[in-house]
Amino acid sequence: MSARYIVGDDGCWIWQGPKNNRGYGWWGRKLAHRRMYESIRGPIPKGLELDHLCRVTACVNPDHLEPVTHAENVRRGTVGAVNSARLRAETHCRNGHEYTAENTSIVDGYRRCKACSAQVARDRRKWARIICADCGRKMPPAARGLCGACYKRARKAGR
Repeated sequence: MSARYIVGDDGCWIWQGPKNNRGYGWWGRKLAHRRMYESIRGPIPKGLELDHLCRVTACVNPDHLEPVTHAENVRRGTVGAVNSARLRAETHCRNGHEYTAENTSIVDGYRRCKACSAQVARDRRKWARIICADCGRKMPPAARGLCGACYKRARKAGR
């Protein structure tokens, strides 16, 4: 087993076998860091993935690996940092409303435009009020008169 990796000065166990294009080691048909973690620590909990705390993708040292959710792994990684910086640089939402203290709320760590949130709430209430003239089912705001099923039935009947 130890012939497959070398121990670096920083404590990383650097995989010496085959690697993929992102620098993760392959051990048979499985990623080397996952197989090493499972052989020493046991199974990776369902719904979690391993985060390289050392940020060295070729490292297979189980002490440098932590099971975390995908969202946490992205948040900790460089991609998450770049994406967070990009999002902080945005001054307007996708609909053109400015992110100001009065127009912005923070939900689960992300900015939400209050104007857009209010519009979504209005659309949901409106959607709940529109009902089919035949069967009484709720319909989307763009619908006129009959729901899809009743419209098809009416066309077949020649109405």
